[in-house]
Amino acid sequence: MVICPKTAPVGWWLAAGGVPDDLGFACTAQPNDVRALRVLDRVLPRGSQPVFIGDLDPMAIVQYVELARNLARKKRRLVYGGLDDTWLAAMRRQLVRAQGLDVLRIALDRDELRLLARLDRAIDLDGLVGRDSAALLRGGHKVEIEAATNPGLYRDGFGPWAFRYLRRVGPRKSA
Repeated sequence: MVICPKTAPVGWWLAAGGVPDDLGFACTAQPNDVRALRVLDRVLPRGSQPVFIGDLDPMAIVQYVELARNLARKKRRLVYGGLDDTWLAAMRRQLVRAQGLDVLRIALDRDELRLLARLDRAIDLDGLVGRDSAALLRGGHKVEIEAATNPGLYRDGFGPWAFRYLRRVGPRKSA
């Protein structure tokens, strides 16, 4: 099961007809809301390790950390599969135009910068998203999941890469 706070990535994958039968998706803008947690508790298969995908930005990372904490109370382990060094490297390789990721970056606003500073003190940011991704954040930029999953930006085969990644990331990363 993949948990995503945004619907666009899943919508694009569904529209392309390429979502594998063995991957389920739950999209909720507020995954830590009590109502969302109740639904997730009902739909997550026992013994499964759900994977969180989201933006490379402070708010999405907080969503992941808090959802991992909430699920841990129920003896569930949440895996981080959001934008990180692996995603950014694959995006660079698969971009249709050789323009690089610079055009996909968005400047963090003042509130996001403050949140990032607190987050950076509270967790191992480099360990979660990778050194390059953490440096991008600390440099004042973010990358949204829509930029990582928009089929118009990448060569054919990038969607299947993402599904393979989401399947294999579980044993490697968690809160």
